[in-house]
Amino acid sequence: MPEPDPKSTDSVPVEMIGLGAPERPVPADTEVTPAPPPPPPAKASDKVKGKWAAALDKDATAALEKKFAKDKAKDKKIQAEADKLKETTLEIAADSLTLSKKGKAVSTFKFKIAKDEPTALTINGDGKDGKKDAPKEVTITLVDDGTITVKDWAAKDAAKAATWTFKK
Repeated sequence: MPEPDPKSTDSVPVEMIGLGAPERPVPADTEVTPAPPPPPPAKASDKVKGKWAAALDKDATAALEKKFAKDKAKDKKIQAEADKLKETTLEIAADSLTLSKKGKAVSTFKFKIAKDEPTALTINGDGKDGKKDAPKEVTITLVDDGTITVKDWAAKDAAKAATWTFKK
């Protein structure tokens, strides 16, 4: 009689499989279906559509803390600044962008998407923004699902342009 193969699992009780005992081989006629690939990450253009309200980020809050450091009503003044910012909104549609203050459009232009990544959307202004040309390029960065940042596209010096923070 032939000696049993030490690598064979035929003599191992089913309860012991996975408990340090060798696994039973999968019969050749059994098909193993691989897991489906994960869906591609959503593009920024899908995530940024909608209406966003300006908000204080941590740098702006720190600057206000410093500005009002000696003021007894510091917290009230910082809250007043935050409330003023909420009156500024950015509305992004599939092909247009509108920046409004106190409900009035300050900047409106059509755009074409130049680059669409999971965390950033780069757009090129198309046509006019009121009486002046629309901005050549604007990058909208997705900080998280509820926060975006945008550089001031109307700044004279792009290197010194302020970064605006908006929340849904």
